[in-house]
Amino acid sequence: MSSMDDRNGKHRDNRLRREPLITNSSLWVNAGETDPMGTRFKIADTDFLDDITERTNCPKCHKSRKYYCYSCYELMDDIRDRVPRVTLPVKVDVIKHVQEVDGKSTSPHVRLIAPQDTTVHTFPDIPDYRHQRVVLVFPAPNARTLKQVFADGVTDEEIPVTTETKVLELSGENMLSERWNVGANGKEWNDSRGVWTVDSLHDCTLHLPPHSDKESTLSTTGMPFDRVVFIDSTWRQTHQILKDPRISPLLTTSTVILSEHESLFWRHQRHSPRTYLSTIEAIYYFFVDLQVILDERDGNCGDYDHRYDNLL
Repeated sequence: MSSMDDRNGKHRDNRLRREPLITNSSLWVNAGETDPMGTRFKIADTDFLDDITERTNCPKCHKSRKYYCYSCYELMDDIRDRVPRVTLPVKVDVIKHVQEVDGKSTSPHVRLIAPQDTTVHTFPDIPDYRHQRVVLVFPAPNARTLKQVFADGVTDEEIPVTTETKVLELSGENMLSERWNVGANGKEWNDSRGVWTVDSLHDCTLHLPPHSDKESTLSTTGMPFDRVVFIDSTWRQTHQILKDPRISPLLTTSTVILSEHESLFWRHQRHSPRTYLSTIEAIYYFFVDLQVILDERDGNCGDYDHRYDNLL
């Protein structure tokens, strides 16, 4: 073999080594089992998916899809009635960055399996979470576990923000205009959500009115929050989303960190810890951990009953 052939052979070997192999994915490395999905979870039969060989058009956008449309969150006609449904105890909001690639995202799974409880928002078109009973799943420095949230509740009576943020939100309203009133604590601004008090030159606080139905809501659901928010994007995109004033206050008041779980997702992030979960795994384990807490609270201590496994 010539030297040129030797070099070509080495290049081919290097290319082969660089190609990701399914046997090197976290699904196999972490599990140490022949079929981790079959032994660890109780998932409805999926064999019918193997019978789908042709792509069809999405009934909404008319784009070619095989199983579901990841843009419209619509199941294709051939499998719509065969896909299981899951009911969730609280509502789920998924925030996706507009530049996130839809086709590689796992968040559509929860929208397809639990459509009545799930909403997907594309940033920057997101709700204002500052006056809602909501938790954000994100590893912030002051994030609490779910058990701590149940012990402490969700803080939503006062939300600190910067004066500059408030002015921006008010579409350039002049803070020195006559709409600012002089109250007992200094300058105040009344809007539909409550009373804004200027605390200093750079800070103000929104004092929310008391929730008239808060006690009844807690007694009915037994939950310290009504909604959980997940961010589905790259880390760089996530930090951009978290700067938005409609969600940024949650970082200081309402973040939740999951208990540690190893990812079984086949397309694991390279050079990342095995505990870095895909979005659908994070959603799944949030509800598994939540169900364990609810069962313990209600005296139903026992093994998790796999009610959320079909999310995977």
